[in-house]
Amino acid sequence: MRIALVGVENRIHEILALTRQITLPIDITPYPYANYRDVGKLVQNLEGAEGILFSGFFPYSIAVDTLDDSIPVAYLEFNETSLIKLILSPDFSVPPPAVSVDSLPRPTVVHTYRELQQPLEEMYLLARDKSLTVEKVIAFHQRNATNAPNVQIVSGWYSAHQAMRDAGYPSHLLMHTYFSVMGGLNRIINAVNFKNSKGGHPAVCIVRIDDLDRVRKSAGNELKMQKLLYRLKSFLLDFQEKLLSFTFADASNRFSFSTTRRLIEHYTDHYRDFPLLYEIYAKFNLTVSVGVGFGLNPMTAYAHAQEALALAAEHGNTARILTDGGRVITPVADEGPVYQQKNFTATTLEIAGKSGVGPTSISKIEGILAQRGSNHLSAYDLAKALGVTMRSGTRLMARLQQAGYAVESGVEQPPRGRPRKVYQLNL
Repeated sequence: MRIALVGVENRIHEILALTRQITLPIDITPYPYANYRDVGKLVQNLEGAEGILFSGFFPYSIAVDTLDDSIPVAYLEFNETSLIKLILSPDFSVPPPAVSVDSLPRPTVVHTYRELQQPLEEMYLLARDKSLTVEKVIAFHQRNATNAPNVQIVSGWYSAHQAMRDAGYPSHLLMHTYFSVMGGLNRIINAVNFKNSKGGHPAVCIVRIDDLDRVRKSAGNELKMQKLLYRLKSFLLDFQEKLLSFTFADASNRFSFSTTRRLIEHYTDHYRDFPLLYEIYAKFNLTVSVGVGFGLNPMTAYAHAQEALALAAEHGNTARILTDGGRVITPVADEGPVYQQKNFTATTLEIAGKSGVGPTSISKIEGILAQRGSNHLSAYDLAKALGVTMRSGTRLMARLQQAGYAVESGVEQPPRGRPRKVYQLNL
């Protein structure tokens, strides 16, 4: 099992030294960074990694949004042993009774002091949050140290600790221990093993015709309606073969299939698309709602599929996937359906032919622009909206630019990370 270890260089050395004490069937490849702004770019260029283990929550929080669901991730957490190791280090003759702490939950600090039978008179705690930056952590600790001169700073953020030390503040760095590293390794190994095994877990797919009354009126009479349903059912039998599934009875306007999670992931290109929606519209001029459920057993998968279908039916002409962990996934985009499934126009096909970007993707991009009310996008915006990796978003934008359908129009500075190029799209 190949695991990528991502973290600031000093943390990498610390963790690798501890892993030498642990015998595990894994191969750890270090990927250090010098500046936290480089983390997102770094994880986009990992080769051959089956899982990613981050040295802490901070690099994980920066990178997680740039990763797709196809690779398991975990991060190392500090625990009681990390705090005990610090308290018993030469930095302290006695545990400080007043502390300003990050990277540890309140119970861990309280219980550790209690176990060591030491007084804890005052504690300022910085709650973990994805919006935290090095600058915010430094400001939190400096404010506490200024307002309470007897406070000692306990930080798990290497960059913040170094900056505070350089500024003369009483900062002490939490270190990983054998037990904290062992816990993180177990988490990433379990995540990779689960990913490798969960492909065989049951999955149920339910397809329901939207607005059945309208469809009946359009058919004109019951005979034509029955012929339509018969042709649709025959078409869905072909879809069933793609999923290597079997069909079981449901309502007249619902069709259900039992398959596996791996086949759903393959069919949807890891949740990036659900071609059935377009195919049904193109062939029958019908829109359908699709609910897909995963579970450890068929009954749970079917229950999840019903919940997912209810969510999809709120919008119509879309699909929802409910995982066994309770996560709702919308193929195509995270914020719901952003494009209308329809026959491709001549313009869409022309753009696809000239740019090398598939007509389905062009149709989605048109919908994204319409939803945003603007024809300006960055590659990052494009990747997020399409539910693909940053690398794929950059590649799509480059193809459109080379074909003359995208022109660089400016630069935006996100709250974190490097500036991003913004493009004006003319589709």
